[in-house]
Amino acid sequence: MKSQGFPERLREACVDAGLAPTQPALARAFDLSTTTIWHYLNGEKLPSMSKAIEIAGKLGVCVEWLLTGNGPKRARDVIDISQFPDPIKISIKTILESVSIQKPPERSVRI
Repeated sequence: MKSQGFPERLREACVDAGLAPTQPALARAFDLSTTTIWHYLNGEKLPSMSKAIEIAGKLGVCVEWLLTGNGPKRARDVIDISQFPDPIKISIKTILESVSIQKPPERSVRI
């Protein structure tokens, strides 16, 4: 089964990062075989999650965008709080929940 859009996003991210989207260049950059890169560039395979995270990190893009096309393209648009201590994570979550845009309650219309 061909992966939809992944090869194009991989090429785009490589060009944006100044990396030639060729099999030899990508094989060296991502420590993979040229055969594996061929499969990626031709939509025959997707990388494992750990390899996708590594590739996205090296290219400066979000792994979700790279794999699916969803979410922000650039990693700089996302803050990784996974290494923060739990109390700080909880505080950040509380702050974000308090300032998030909430949908107004639905009102019934009386005629």
